[in-house]
Amino acid sequence: MPKTAKRTPAVKAKRVVIAIPDLYTNFFAKKGEERLDLFRTVAHEYAIKRAMYAGSYVHVTPSFVIPDMVYVDNDKRAKAFFKVSENYAFVHTRKEYIEPCNLVFYGLDYTSKIGEPENSFDLLISQYAGLVGRACKPYLARGGLLLANDSHGDAGVAALDRDYELVGVVNQKCAESIDGDDDDTSVSETTDECKSVSHRTSVSTGVKERKYEILTNNLDEYFVPKSAKVQAQVSTDYLIALGKGVQYTKQAHFYLFKKV
Repeated sequence: MPKTAKRTPAVKAKRVVIAIPDLYTNFFAKKGEERLDLFRTVAHEYAIKRAMYAGSYVHVTPSFVIPDMVYVDNDKRAKAFFKVSENYAFVHTRKEYIEPCNLVFYGLDYTSKIGEPENSFDLLISQYAGLVGRACKPYLARGGLLLANDSHGDAGVAALDRDYELVGVVNQKCAESIDGDDDDTSVSETTDECKSVSHRTSVSTGVKERKYEILTNNLDEYFVPKSAKVQAQVSTDYLIALGKGVQYTKQAHFYLFKKV
């Protein structure tokens, strides 16, 4: 009788599981993605005291410079992270203000009802999480600011919203404007020459920290589509259906809109 070949059992690839308390360190601090100076620059320039960060995951960096922060995310790891206060106790050692730190988390989809008063926030933060500026606009006070990038078209949608007025853009220093030629409209890199002067090393993490500046000149040059075809059809519905930003003739890393 022929011999039966022995089957070698399949070896399952090991799944790397990051411990909940290490989520912030691994996803933000070690990657140089804390963006502390972004939040610091905006908070100082506009005297921000209370902000909402929708779609935040565990990115608690804004609490280092803003005393009263509300975070909203329905990710299960984010829920586990915020469930144990020891996971984010480091915020108290890194805060740069004298007031007590107030941090609240809602484990919800930010498009659902959030248990906060409407018109009560100085700043609404939108970072790579969809159309936050549209969904959470009721919570932003009149005269308050939306800080958004355009990875999911949030900035582009806000630019077409009559309730918002573009009042500034925020770039890494040395990168006053970025002409995007690839598919990633949320520009996150500067030239090597600029990088050498736009970083400083964070004392707490040992990772180079990006430096940012707010620009308020020639704002009418932003949100002009590069493509004549896109320019002819661009609208709120178009951007929502597209699910991402489009290429503009002049782009920034982040945009600041005032609720009017």
